[in-house]
Amino acid sequence: MKDCLNCYISFKGTGKTGLCQSCAGKRSKLSEKNPQWKGDKVGYNGIHNWIKRRKIKPKFCEDCKKTSPYDLANISQQYKRDVDDWEFLCRKCHMKKDGRLKKFMIMAKKKGKKSPFLGKHLSEEAKKILKKKAIKRYKNPKNHPRWKGGLPLCIKCKKQLTHYHTKKCRKCSDNFGKNNHNWRGGTSFKYRQMKKL
Repeated sequence: MKDCLNCYISFKGTGKTGLCQSCAGKRSKLSEKNPQWKGDKVGYNGIHNWIKRRKIKPKFCEDCKKTSPYDLANISQQYKRDVDDWEFLCRKCHMKKDGRLKKFMIMAKKKGKKSPFLGKHLSEEAKKILKKKAIKRYKNPKNHPRWKGGLPLCIKCKKQLTHYHTKKCRKCSDNFGKNNHNWRGGTSFKYRQMKKL
């Protein structure tokens, strides 16, 4: 009897590697030995997941060292299976390194002025512009592209209901109060039992 070097379970057999059958089988199917291994032909998400399992995520961005990292960025832009070719960056630093931040700023500028829509919070000017557009388009809710006729009307009194799943309002409902088939004089079973005592 020998003890497995991986799971420490005793097993019978020669065990040349020092591993039991289940541990030896698992080890033989890792990375390049796996029949479904794609190598460098792996897709975008696959390579990101592979690197995330092997690279330790730091507490702060590797570039600015201020904010917590959000993105796993490739340095060489070739997406290799090399852990040293990747870094954890915050979104701003990632966009700077890729050149996307410059493109975004250029697209956002209008006639030499900065767009009021830039930044995390909208400026007062941007809010006014958005309100005007919304009022113009959908002053009447029937103009909205997803308008489906609004809330239904009560079958009896024709008043507008508060929910889509009802057919009658509370006043017209037959199953409300004394008209309900479960009506027991306005008290619960427990309350009546307590009164008897």
